[in-house]
Amino acid sequence: MTEQMLSYDPNAPDIVLHEHCQAVQHKFLTQHEKALIDLEGLFHYTTAEGFQSILSGRSFWATHISHLNDSSELEYGCALFVERLSVLANKWQNDFVTRFVDRTKEELQFPSGLLFETYVVCFCTDGNLLSQWRGYGSGGGGYSIGVSPCKTIDAQLGADAFMLDECGLVHLRQVIYDRLEQVEWFDEFLEGIAKVVAERGPSMHWEEFRENVLNYATGRVQMMLADFLPCFKSSEFSGEQEYRYIYFPHSRPIANQEFRISKGNFVPYVSLPLLAAQAGPLRVSRVYCGPTLNAELTVQTVGQLISSLGHDNVEVRKSGIPLRF
Repeated sequence: MTEQMLSYDPNAPDIVLHEHCQAVQHKFLTQHEKALIDLEGLFHYTTAEGFQSILSGRSFWATHISHLNDSSELEYGCALFVERLSVLANKWQNDFVTRFVDRTKEELQFPSGLLFETYVVCFCTDGNLLSQWRGYGSGGGGYSIGVSPCKTIDAQLGADAFMLDECGLVHLRQVIYDRLEQVEWFDEFLEGIAKVVAERGPSMHWEEFRENVLNYATGRVQMMLADFLPCFKSSEFSGEQEYRYIYFPHSRPIANQEFRISKGNFVPYVSLPLLAAQAGPLRVSRVYCGPTLNAELTVQTVGQLISSLGHDNVEVRKSGIPLRF
């Protein structure tokens, strides 16, 4: 006796919603992959303690997205998304779309899901930025670590993602600062959902609509925001030209999660083994020493430190920006 094959309706609302969200996500990831093709190097700014820890451990600490230095990041993206939800409701003037909008806004007040189990480590395309030295220099002593794709495995840099010890996926993505582009992504995603909700709602009982359409749609919102929001920042920060390695855990609790203390608070993070020697997709290629009183001695000492930690062919430069800033 053979096992009966389970069939499904390709026109079922949950299937249609799933395919729409998958299509938007694929388009979003494809755009990021194209942005990485000509990428030659990135810089991570840190303190002296962080510099030594990163190079000795060959790992970057990806911080939980809700604990980043700029606490307004999530607020910016969420506020823009709520704005687009309101625009959607006004455009459709449909009771079922309104229910979706109201339910989504309500859930955003109680964050959960993949978005808030997302970890990021930040990079800039410029290794000698005055604004970054102000944040990490501490009056002198900051460093920027320049990394480049390892030639032997550089395909990993342009790939969609790579696995981290089977615990989760790590993506390298470009930050988007253009508000119009951010709006376009949100609107394309929401319009597809609104179309399904408006078409299917009138023919369904309320309980059926809630279970098969509303619950599924709001769940997909959480998943898509996990993709969008770590990449959306205000145009005020566009000078940083930031890229991010983003870690998405597969499950909870997160086995590889650790905690550090910052300004009296506990900050969750995940260690990402990005630096070669074995499987890391990046190699250290250049280091800038931030503004300091004795720049030449600092450059010499840092070069010795880098060599002692087993990193070869690393160019060490002084910032050249005056210490007073």
